[in-house]
Amino acid sequence: MKKYLLIPVFGILGSFIYGQSAYSRPYQYRDPVPVDITPLGSAATTLQNRYNDNIQTVGYAVKKIKRDIYESNMSNEDKNEVVRRFNSVISSLNSQRIDYRSINQTNAVINYLYDSVNKIIQDVL
Repeated sequence: MKKYLLIPVFGILGSFIYGQSAYSRPYQYRDPVPVDITPLGSAATTLQNRYNDNIQTVGYAVKKIKRDIYESNMSNEDKNEVVRRFNSVISSLNSQRIDYRSINQTNAVINYLYDSVNKIIQDVL
């Protein structure tokens, strides 16, 4: 039984005496590896440009829809009612979280605007 106790004790003492353990190995210093973050800036710029372009596309669609309403053959009273209801659709869209970086989401918004104005016109007339 002493034989079993001496082996673990000697193993622990040996590591203190000879200074060899997993924790006391000398550390080799290395210079930090430089990180190139240029692609991150480029990706952020691309996403921002896509967002700006898509917002502008939706803005053009809204202006075109309103111009088409005012150039239509409806009475002024009907035109004003259609625009008023259409503005409430736009307000409800502005309160939602829409990812305008995505062309699919942008196209879905534009399609929704056209569908909404067509439904509003049918309801008013």
